[in-house]
Amino acid sequence: MRKQNRRNRWLLAGFVGVVIAAGLLSRSTYSLPNWFREYGGDTLWSMMMYGIFALLFPHARAKTLFIATLLFSYLIECSQLLDYDWLNTLRATPLRYLLGQGFVWSDLVCYSIGCVLACTLDAITLKRRHDIYG
Repeated sequence: MRKQNRRNRWLLAGFVGVVIAAGLLSRSTYSLPNWFREYGGDTLWSMMMYGIFALLFPHARAKTLFIATLLFSYLIECSQLLDYDWLNTLRATPLRYLLGQGFVWSDLVCYSIGCVLACTLDAITLKRRHDIYG
């Protein structure tokens, strides 16, 4: 039976913090490339969600986290097609960073890219930890 690797929660918390900072920077007034301002935040959002899922489920396989994050991200994006007063009220709060503002097809591509990047980083980190600590 294959031994499951446990992720380092401190490393994951640092990853999530850096990704959040980069995501907020993508929405700032700093002079950044247009492509980063347009697509960076959504890509980083799904990377952050992968990190949060990995924090919550440190023994989960990378493939499982990838699928869960991708499905959650797509679900959030599709929920933006719903137009309920209570949901719009929530979107007017800081929860808008989690719930989003409006459905955009390109966001699905950004979420996919972010999930691939986060899963790849996770797999590399797990392999290194396994190689070092056996």
